[in-house]
Amino acid sequence: MTLASGRKKVKERTEKRCCPVCGAVARTLLHPADRRVFHRCGGCGFSWLDAAHQLCADEERARYRLHRNTEDDPGYVAYLRGFIERALRPHLPTGPCDALDFGCGPTPVLARLLEQDLGCRTAVYDLYFFPQTPEPGTLFDLVTATEVAEHLSDPVAAFRELAGLLRPEGILGIMTLLSPEDDVAFLDWFYLRDRTHRAFYSRGALACLAGASGLQPVWDDEARMATFRRI
Repeated sequence: MTLASGRKKVKERTEKRCCPVCGAVARTLLHPADRRVFHRCGGCGFSWLDAAHQLCADEERARYRLHRNTEDDPGYVAYLRGFIERALRPHLPTGPCDALDFGCGPTPVLARLLEQDLGCRTAVYDLYFFPQTPEPGTLFDLVTATEVAEHLSDPVAAFRELAGLLRPEGILGIMTLLSPEDDVAFLDWFYLRDRTHRAFYSRGALACLAGASGLQPVWDDEARMATFRRI
């Protein structure tokens, strides 16, 4: 079926959920291809995959092992260096700093680039590949989470945890592709094809998460990069 405008009609289910980010009522959408259920907040714009369709830990780990993001890929290195130069360097004080690459994956390329390009003393953490957490009380000047936010089951708790790892005035830099506002475009969005992706953000959702975590938005490119400072 099509609308008068010729655009696809979105199958919207009647049940309503409350947004885990801002508490507003969310609408529920059914993906036309694979019948997965997504929820989209009418307030902050946060979207998420229904828990019934999320992968288990073993399935996630197996898919992450298929990633081939290494230092031998010049395109991937350039992509991360673009993040460093735009989202991090302009907002950090000069001189060495302590950094944590959160969700670094099996090959912590960004951590090595932070050491090479910014002179950071860098620690890494990943739930599946580098699970040792920082010593209690350890704080950082910089925390990065690139291509991590879309995998979070509880973004509010995760943002608060990341903010708690920062020294006062410390920087959190994230990279996650912002979702289309339109429901038809959202359901056709390539980002949904990765079954490990479960959380999808708007600028408004990121602002809500920052406010709930003691973070101040500093900069974003309105597409995928955003920088926050601990208040």
